[in-house]
Amino acid sequence: MEFLSHFAQQGKKQDTAVILLHGYGASQEDLFPLKDFFSIKADWYFPNAPLALGAPFFSGRAWFPIDMQSLEKLMSRGEYREFAQQEPKEMALHLNQLKEWIGQNFQDYQRLIIGGFSQGAMMSSHLIPMLWHQIPISAGLFFSSQLINEKSLKKSLADHTAIQTLKVFASHGQQDPILNPQGGKALVEVYQQWGVECQWHEFSGAHEISHCTLKAANEFLA
Repeated sequence: MEFLSHFAQQGKKQDTAVILLHGYGASQEDLFPLKDFFSIKADWYFPNAPLALGAPFFSGRAWFPIDMQSLEKLMSRGEYREFAQQEPKEMALHLNQLKEWIGQNFQDYQRLIIGGFSQGAMMSSHLIPMLWHQIPISAGLFFSSQLINEKSLKKSLADHTAIQTLKVFASHGQQDPILNPQGGKALVEVYQQWGVECQWHEFSGAHEISHCTLKAANEFLA
């Protein structure tokens, strides 16, 4: 797995690691600057998605394909794509790759935080329950996410033993033209159904991670 990393102290691992997955059309560099907005002392990891998109995204990558023509048509009508019943085959494949990479390289950490933006946040929402039996996950960060493959997620959440140790922070812009804020809220509600402590942060903005969101997320992790 290709990734960027930043260590709080060279030559010494911290007790906490943060893994952030970028969104569709971005790359491992996209979320790297976010590390500077958080006061938590941690080692940071930014994996590169496996699918290269090419033009018009050039260096952009994806965790699973998206029908951009269909999405653009919906956006032109002010409508949203529904993800809850979607089951992308590539998503399952790349979730298993992430699970294997984390299982092999993060066992020394006492605390693991997993999150992402947009498509990366969708991936994170499924990755967290897949890892519970391997490594303790203390927090999830879902920036502008959606409830995707609801059936599979609920099945994974039901098969757990460490739900009490997890908390989730989720945010969404009220004017997001790409992903429905209600889909992000629906993801939080699924986690809450299984007893996970969740904080929902809605802000005036579009498809983005706002400064007020970063401030709230930093306070959430403190």
